[in-house]
Amino acid sequence: MSRGSLGISHDYTADVEGKFKYLTIAVLLLCGIVLIRLYHLQIVKGNYYRFFSEENSIKELPIPSPRGEILDRRGNVLVSNRASFDIILIPQYVKDPAKAMDSLHTLLNIDMDDLKKVWASRDKFPSYAPLVVRRDASLSDVAIIRSRKGPWLTDRHGYDLRGVDVVVNYVRRYPQGNMATHLLGYLREVDAGRLKHLNEKYPGRYESGDVIGIRGVEALYDNVLRGEDGYDQYVVNAVGQRIDYEGIADRLKRVEARSGHEISLTVDVELQKMASELLKDYAGAAVMVDVNTGAILLWYSSPSYDLTEMAGPDGSKYWSMLSQDKDKALLDRVVQGAYPPASTFKIVTGLAGLESGKINENTRQSCGGVMMFGNRGFHCWNKYGHGSIDFNTSLVQSCDIYYYLTGLKVGVDGIVDVATKLGMGKSYDLGLTDERSGVMPTLAWQKKNLKRGWQKGDTVSFSVGQGYNTVTPLQNSMMLAQIVNGGVKLAPHFVNTITDVEGKVIYTWKMDEKTEMIGLSKKNLMLIKKALSEVVSSPSGTGHRLSRLAYPMGGKTGTAQVVSLDRECHSKECRDHGWFVGFAPTDKPQVAVAVISEHSGFGATVSAPTAGALLELYLKIEDEVKKGEKK
Repeated sequence: MSRGSLGISHDYTADVEGKFKYLTIAVLLLCGIVLIRLYHLQIVKGNYYRFFSEENSIKELPIPSPRGEILDRRGNVLVSNRASFDIILIPQYVKDPAKAMDSLHTLLNIDMDDLKKVWASRDKFPSYAPLVVRRDASLSDVAIIRSRKGPWLTDRHGYDLRGVDVVVNYVRRYPQGNMATHLLGYLREVDAGRLKHLNEKYPGRYESGDVIGIRGVEALYDNVLRGEDGYDQYVVNAVGQRIDYEGIADRLKRVEARSGHEISLTVDVELQKMASELLKDYAGAAVMVDVNTGAILLWYSSPSYDLTEMAGPDGSKYWSMLSQDKDKALLDRVVQGAYPPASTFKIVTGLAGLESGKINENTRQSCGGVMMFGNRGFHCWNKYGHGSIDFNTSLVQSCDIYYYLTGLKVGVDGIVDVATKLGMGKSYDLGLTDERSGVMPTLAWQKKNLKRGWQKGDTVSFSVGQGYNTVTPLQNSMMLAQIVNGGVKLAPHFVNTITDVEGKVIYTWKMDEKTEMIGLSKKNLMLIKKALSEVVSSPSGTGHRLSRLAYPMGGKTGTAQVVSLDRECHSKECRDHGWFVGFAPTDKPQVAVAVISEHSGFGATVSAPTAGALLELYLKIEDEVKKGEKK
């Protein structure tokens, strides 16, 4: 019994001993690996890791990328870049905030309240994110920081600049000045709200301290214009001071920055310059479009403002000043200015009359200077009247009563239908900030906005572009362009091409292969075009003074009332707005233009000469280009 038990125990023990031998070998191998690794870490790489254990770390110094340039249609540079220095504060390395604020205030004369606002904003970003305390700093500011910055606070210096640094960046430069301000837009540092939105749309593309486009092309194409920042790795200690260590340089990485894409616009710098000069004394706008493609050749809003100052260190104060200015320089009147179209709207009413069949080219109506309707007299601008006139003469001489009568025959809905086909009463959704749609008083609009029903007297005023209807200068130019091109529907655009840093064109605007029409009679459109040509060519036309220019052109004047005729007011603010919409040349139209000058009086006074000069300049430029191509 006992021998049997001993035999089993012996077999069992022998089996276990065999397995234990392999386990022992495995444990010894594992220990050997650990010892070798410890030797590598503590002996071979000991100094390296000891260096970083003493609160040293690898950081990445951003290498900023320049934004892409913006050019006009002929390659002239509208926006480029120049190098600048930003003074930043990194909260992670600031040991004594009060002392750091006081040091910056004393050394750089930065307002203490502004510094406190910058410091307070740190809670919205990670602690390592830089806060810009002075953008585009002077060389003397940079020298002051560089000469006094040390890795620790000393009694000898008396300043604490731990966490303060200077970084190289780029700022925008405007070689042509500020003649395309509203279209181009400006740059500002991204705020927390926009940063969140942008990172949701473009993950990892934006971070705090970035400068982004706020308005215009800069904002709409920010992701295209901004490049890809590079970085240069370096070693810093616990207070952010850059330090060197033997053997570490070959382990650090450098990634070069890539410039943003270049955008070529459809506008022409020479047209912009002329518009800025001709409208310098007036608030208003000028916009010119290619009648065959919808390309916007001119986009000018007056008054303008300084783009460099807007994007500068005091941009917030400058913006606040402009926002309170009575001239409303921030308003982009091309698409944000909604004005009564005045007599330029007679084009629409006349076309509606022809389309409805209520009138034709031979329809004669009588103008005696005033038309009584109900208990009210509706006057013509010519108090003596025009007598019995046909359709062509009514437009050439801009007879108000002819269009009062035509509007009553057609009705507001018939006029609005034609206006809508011509692009009025709706925005073009160009992607720019706060583009207005204007107002065409549809039935839905009437129910929403009028406490009373629509009256026939409202139709009388509406027929000549007064009353409730408003349009933007862009809408008025597009209205005319689609009439004189024979009814081809256009979509306005202002970007020609986008080119990457290697010079490859990655986007080119192309017109839709399928031509879409606006749905109006070509015969009636030709009748309108003929009459508008005679507005200039006929001695009795309201725009006849433009017949002295080098190219034949047509158009229509308009005078928009600012105050009621029964109100006595003699200040400049009570003077009428002047309109002119025109096209050229008359035989084969290439371009259409709309100009409005606020409080300038009759449309023929300022707006018509301005439009004429712009049309003439465009055609001269085109002739010179053709001559150059022939050579």
